[in-house]
Amino acid sequence: MTLKRASPMSAALMASLFVAACEEPTSSSGFRENEYGQWVRDVPRSQGTFLGEPIAVAIDRGSAGEHGPQAAELALLDQILAQLPSILRTAEKALADYEEGADRDYEAHIEGPTIWVPKDYRRPAEWTFVVERDDWEDFGWHIEFEGVEFVEIWAGD
Repeated sequence: MTLKRASPMSAALMASLFVAACEEPTSSSGFRENEYGQWVRDVPRSQGTFLGEPIAVAIDRGSAGEHGPQAAELALLDQILAQLPSILRTAEKALADYEEGADRDYEAHIEGPTIWVPKDYRRPAEWTFVVERDDWEDFGWHIEFEGVEFVEIWAGD
């Protein structure tokens, strides 16, 4: 039996296939499932950042289908992303107003801003922009929207 050495091209192809087979499941819309059972993906920086931090999307699997987000969630996400610059300005102002006089240094601790579509809706088109802190585990500001309209902000851990 004679062993052949793989060409660099075939070795690279095999390596990429192996990596793809080991990654988390993905949907046709570019979402992958995270350890919490949510469908997640990153928002390209070119579409916006929140106070300089990149934004992610998380759709609870309970509201999304087994093989990825459903059409209603994708339509809501399209609506959000189409208005993202305006939504980010609204969210930044809501957070600044909420923290006014309380924490002057909050911007230095922004982490993990996420567009979160929960599985249990109270209102149609409800979603929350969740912003964590890098210095306070389990803390998050929750900036709630219905469609593209701001509803309220609250914080807790």
